[in-house]
Amino acid sequence: MIGQLFGSKVVAIDIRQDELDEAPSGPIKVCADAKQLSFTDGYFAAATAFYFFLYVNATDYLPVLKEAFRVLRPGGSLYIWDTAITTKTPKAKNLYIVPITVKLPEKVVHTAYGVNWVNRNLCSEIIASQAISAGFVIGSKVKKGQAFFLECMKPDFYS
Repeated sequence: MIGQLFGSKVVAIDIRQDELDEAPSGPIKVCADAKQLSFTDGYFAAATAFYFFLYVNATDYLPVLKEAFRVLRPGGSLYIWDTAITTKTPKAKNLYIVPITVKLPEKVVHTAYGVNWVNRNLCSEIIASQAISAGFVIGSKVKKGQAFFLECMKPDFYS
């Protein structure tokens, strides 16, 4: 979604090349593991994670956030949009589906993200706590239903 807004100013990263191939044109596409990026320290002014953490194992939240911290410039921000995933009830289906509607300047996009619900538990508090452990300061924090937004800021120690 961010690539559709800002085109080639965006570097879209996914661990799966097929996901990048299916994504709309516009951003620069890089197949990489978010825990180990090839970019130099402080390479980006900003980073986004758009419905990303629901696909990440909980044990990888901190390594991913530390890597995002590393590649951000001092004073940069990581913007996270995601969804709360509560503990699965015995009668619930095994697939957790999140329908998303995004209003872009020239169109409205209806899509959905899905993940195996078994052993998944995600909320803004978990991500915020891990972001703080990675060195971030939490700025904006918004919840709307199951959806949440966090702005995680890398302190600018040079000002």
